[in-house]
Amino acid sequence: PAYPAPDPGLQDARPSSPEAVADWRERQEAWRAERETFRAQQAASARETARARAEEARLAAAAVTAARLERHRLRRAANPRLRASLTLLALGAAALTGALVSLTASGPTALVVGAASAALVLAVVIVLAGLLRRRAIALIALATVALITAACAAVLPTDRTLLPVLGSYGFSSAAPGRFATLAASDLQVTVVPGSESTGEPLDLWVGYGRVSVATMAGTAVRLEATTEDTGLWVVDADGGAVDAPREVRTAGGRQIWTQTFGDPDAEPFVVRIAQEGGSIRVDDSTPDATNDTATPGATPAATPESGAAR
Repeated sequence: PAYPAPDPGLQDARPSSPEAVADWRERQEAWRAERETFRAQQAASARETARARAEEARLAAAAVTAARLERHRLRRAANPRLRASLTLLALGAAALTGALVSLTASGPTALVVGAASAALVLAVVIVLAGLLRRRAIALIALATVALITAACAAVLPTDRTLLPVLGSYGFSSAAPGRFATLAASDLQVTVVPGSESTGEPLDLWVGYGRVSVATMAGTAVRLEATTEDTGLWVVDADGGAVDAPREVRTAGGRQIWTQTFGDPDAEPFVVRIAQEGGSIRVDDSTPDATNDTATPGATPAATPESGAAR
C-alpha cells in the first residue's frame, strides 16, 4: 500500500515563529525519512516475492524436465539399441544380397533391383528388431537411403549420361548425345555450323530446369519437345519480342512442340527434349519468322517414342 501523505492542514498552517518553524521542519524531515524507509521496505518485499516466484518456477521446470528424462530413460531401457555386431551383420547381409541381385539382373534395372533388395533385407531386420523390442536407428537410416537410391534409379533413364543436379550445362550440336538430370539451373543448347552431317540428335531428359536453344548464323534447329508442366517461349533474336509458340498440341496430358527455327536453307539439327517442369526458350533467328505461321519442315509428328525416354 502507498504511504499516506502528510496532513494538508500542517502544510497550509506554516508557523511564523522560529521555534515553530524549526519544529515544523523537524516533523517534515521525520516524515520524509519514514516515507523513504517505507519505500525501501516495499521494494525489498517486491524483490523477495519475485525471487520466490522465480525459484518456484525453476523448481517446477526442473521437476518437469526430470520427469521427462526419467520417462525417456525408462523407454530406452525397455527398448535398447540393437547390438553393433548384429547391426554390422545386417548391413553385410543387405550389401551381399543387393550385389548378388544386381549381378543376376540384366539390363538397366540392375541398380534398381539391387538397391530395392538391400532395402528389403534391412526392412526385415528392422521388423525383427521391433518384435524383439530393439531400436535399429542406423538400419532405418540406411534403408531410407537405399529406398531413395532405388527410386531415383527407377525414375532416371538409364540409357543416357546422368548429370549432377543443380548445375548449369552447355551443349553443342558439335557434340550430340543423350543426357538426363533431375534438376538443373540452366541448360544452354547452341547449334553451330558444320555439325549437321553427323545425323545424331541431342536428346535431353530434364526433371526440372530452364532450357534455352539458340542457333548461329547459317544453321537451323528442329525442336521436338514433350513436356508436362513447362513454360514454352519463343524469343525473336533480332527484336527481343517474346511470344508463346503456336505449334503445340496436347496428347495424353502432355504438350508436344515440334518446330524448326533458323536458316531455312540449312539442314536442321534435331534437339529432343522430354521435360517435366521449368521452361524451354528458343531464340528464333529465322528470317521474317513469326509465331503465327508454321516454319518449313515443322510437322506435329513428335511422339513420346521420338523424344527422350520419360
